[in-house]
Amino acid sequence: MFKMKLYMLEPEVAGELGEKTLFNNDNSVSHLHYEFHGWLGDDLLESTPCYIVSELLGQSLIMSNVTGFHLEKYIQIENYQLLSG
Repeated sequence: MFKMKLYMLEPEVAGELGEKTLFNNDNSVSHLHYEFHGWLGDDLLESTPCYIVSELLGQSLIMSNVTGFHLEKYIQIENYQLLSG
């Protein structure tokens, strides 16, 4: 019998959805605007209902042939304190 491993991910939350985020009728996001308030450098971030991946991780996902995801560009805004820190 094949046993599947289950992994639990707890991605970093480095900010919040911005005011220009657009939602569809089913609460999925059609246009993501993300405002960073801090970032520890992780390749995977969470902002419910979305995940944000670094360009490197995105390319790795594409090359691995895993399914069940799609990648799109998003607008990012850095908090002034993050830039000047």
